[in-house]
Amino acid sequence: MFLVEKILRKDPENEAIRRKAVGICLRLKRYSDAIIHAEELLKQFPNDGGVWEQIAAARMNQNQNDEARAAYEKAI
Repeated sequence: MFLVEKILRKDPENEAIRRKAVGICLRLKRYSDAIIHAEELLKQFPNDGGVWEQIAAARMNQNQNDEARAAYEKAI
């Protein structure tokens, strides 16, 4: 994760690395960080169902059930 964050500091628009960051954050249970990275992706890809699904998973793990439900609905 350290390397991914270092790359994003130098190139914040790097979509592929940002997507990796979301996945890594979810696996490491860094849900707040996953949401931050996913929200950056949504600025470029507001209709990306996969990103919405990742946000929903992070919100669900933070016990933010209403927000998770809304994100899952957007993913669909």
